[in-house]
Amino acid sequence: MPRPNPNIIVNSRVSARMHYLRQTVFASAVLNVDANAPRASFEGTVTGTHTTDGVNYRDVTFDALPDIVIPLRLTCLRYLGRTPSPGSSKRRGRT
Repeated sequence: MPRPNPNIIVNSRVSARMHYLRQTVFASAVLNVDANAPRASFEGTVTGTHTTDGVNYRDVTFDALPDIVIPLRLTCLRYLGRTPSPGSSKRRGRT
């Protein structure tokens, strides 16, 4: 298992490979993609965090499944960046 990225917090963009999603029966049943496809991965946003029996989990809402939250181990996720805040997309004018 790879080391967890400390930047993965709530509102982070992450991706998970199908290899890890296959471990969650629900995700592999709902995602309509070949579970054996090489390098298949899905992107999503971290919506929550919790620890169970000393294992860190992140609740992820994937773009392909926007209404479903899937808890995944922190070590199963790849950090892609921060979700832009609503006010950060405004352009600044020159004065």
